[in-house]
Amino acid sequence: MQRRLLSLVTLSTLLCAFALGLLGEAHAVDTDRFLLDDATSLRGEDLEGTAVLSSGRVVVGAQTTRVALEDDASAALVYALALDGEAAYLGTGDEGRVLRARGERVDVLAETGQLLVTSLARAGRTLYAGTIGEGKLFAIPLGGGEPQEIALPEGVEHVWALAWMERTRRLVVGTGPEGLLLEVDPTKQGEDAFRTLLDTDA
Repeated sequence: MQRRLLSLVTLSTLLCAFALGLLGEAHAVDTDRFLLDDATSLRGEDLEGTAVLSSGRVVVGAQTTRVALEDDASAALVYALALDGEAAYLGTGDEGRVLRARGERVDVLAETGQLLVTSLARAGRTLYAGTIGEGKLFAIPLGGGEPQEIALPEGVEHVWALAWMERTRRLVVGTGPEGLLLEVDPTKQGEDAFRTLLDTDA
């Protein structure tokens, strides 16, 4: 029994020695480490296609492409933006146009006849646009067609903000100069279309 156990130990030792011979020499390596404690640690590095957070963390960045606004789709300024999976919608001035950008193509989606489109909100296949000049609110069909004006209270001269509330199927509209926050039902006409949520002058 002892002779058999000794033979097994000897065989095991020989196998280990043979395996180590096959592996060759093992070399130790040094571990490199560096510290990124803020974004300035990467100053001067090639960071194309990445973004550096204020913590110093490097993440995949967004690719940007400059697209020129030309000819009939020109604008002095872009003031408002709304997105969907297909396009970006731009509220512009000083001719109150809504532009649609798809890839490198930009075209005029709607003409409001106002000074500036200050706010946009998308709901399904409709884009809502608020303006200054006369403080108007428009529903613009994304499938084509003319913008339809939605009634607002008398005295509204500016539409500064829009938000579509999916649960209630209403728009919340921030207006001036009286600081009214309105709820607007775009399916109704006249005074039935809106109600005051907040009067900041009250």
